Amino acid sequence: MGKTKKNIIYQMTYQILAIALPLITTPIVTRGLGADGLGQYSYTNSIVAYFSIFALLGVNNYGTREISKANAEGNRATVSKAFCGIYYLQVFLSLIVILGYYGTVLLCLKKYKSLLLVQGLQLVGTMFDISWLYFGLENFKVTVTRNMIVKLLCAIVIVLFVKKPTDIYLYALTLILSAAVSNFILLISAKKYIDFCLVPIKDMVKNLKPNIILFIPVVAASIFNYTDKIMLGQLAGTVQTGYYEAMEKIINVPMACVSAIANVMFPRISSLVKQCEKKVVIDKYVAGSLYGVIWFAVACFFGMLAVSDQFVPLFLGDGFKNAIIVVQLGCLILLPKSFRIIINSECLLPYERDKGTILSTIIAACSNVVFNAIMIPRFGAVGAETATILSEVMYCAVMLLIIRKQFKVVRVILTSMPFGAFGYVMYRSIMLVKSAINLGVVACLCIEVILGGAIYIVFSVGYLAVINSHNLRREKN
Repeated sequence: MGKTKKNIIYQMTYQILAIALPLITTPIVTRGLGADGLGQYSYTNSIVAYFSIFALLGVNNYGTREISKANAEGNRATVSKAFCGIYYLQVFLSLIVILGYYGTVLLCLKKYKSLLLVQGLQLVGTMFDISWLYFGLENFKVTVTRNMIVKLLCAIVIVLFVKKPTDIYLYALTLILSAAVSNFILLISAKKYIDFCLVPIKDMVKNLKPNIILFIPVVAASIFNYTDKIMLGQLAGTVQTGYYEAMEKIINVPMACVSAIANVMFPRISSLVKQCEKKVVIDKYVAGSLYGVIWFAVACFFGMLAVSDQFVPLFLGDGFKNAIIVVQLGCLILLPKSFRIIINSECLLPYERDKGTILSTIIAACSNVVFNAIMIPRFGAVGAETATILSEVMYCAVMLLIIRKQFKVVRVILTSMPFGAFGYVMYRSIMLVKSAINLGVVACLCIEVILGGAIYIVFSVGYLAVINSHNLRREKN
């Protein structure tokens, strides 16, 4: 089995766990903390997230790319030098940001101050985060096994001890410590792959400029990802923020699988570009990824749209019935978000087309702020999600425009359109079953998911068989 396939399997294994655990912990958290408690956590976590991006700058993408290039030379010393130059800069910036964060909380912020002080411990864990080293080395087995163990322990603590709104501090500390422990273990394990060595200050400083260049889209993306929650907390209250956070927890389950593909393919394609591999070979990787995420996103969109009115109250509790419409709207984000994640990780970043990433992210972030300011005061969480959908479509459209000459994306879109028809057939089938049977909610959901999934898969397999047969005949001729 090829290395790329193994890495995808490792990532998918981890993502299956990442999908399964929230299915257990989210209902407990939403019932224990309630919409207000979950909103407080989401609001304070978003503030800390803004500080953490200044500690990391653009190191996740920059570090992965540089380590991948250094590793292509097959020299441990080269990889070690590249790693140390980047990581020491990360530690230095993290220490400055930690001081700045606690100074800001103590002197300027009054609301939820105690929770913000606890949440700030995330920044210490960020200082140890070197997952980019393993991604660059295309060694996903190490990160997957460590993270799986830590996540399981974290889930056990949440299930056993998070029972009431006052447990919000325990919930926050559990998530913070689990991430910090995982990062620290990876840091210790790094000695197997690199040698920690002293590097001249100039080797650290030279990483600053490209980090800042890739930091620009990170800042813009953080505005895109976190401003809606902060604006919701300020303009509509923590209950609406709780509805929005609950929606994200559900939508992030299928998105985790898309991220797994992107995480594996980014260093793989970066390495191929470094080795001057033929473009036709790289394009096959890109096309395969796009077909895969389109097929998956369409299935999740129509499936979740059909069952959300039953699933949300069952999964989150009766206190989140008002989140049903937010989740239904959130389904619309799956396809454009999946598409642009793959385009960015496989068509822009490996080719160092950082300006394209920056431009598209800034446009999306600015539009998101404007749409949020208009819609949140009137529609709350529904307005925030509508703003995110519109911004995500713009995000994807700009990226498609940027790569139009590099990759024939129109062909992929056209040949993927039948998946939309299959998804609609699945949706209608589920709705018919829902109206025809009168069983318990759990039994109904099981029947609907199995039937809908079977219909979608059968149609998709038949279509792919026809396409493959056509391609084989064309190659023979």
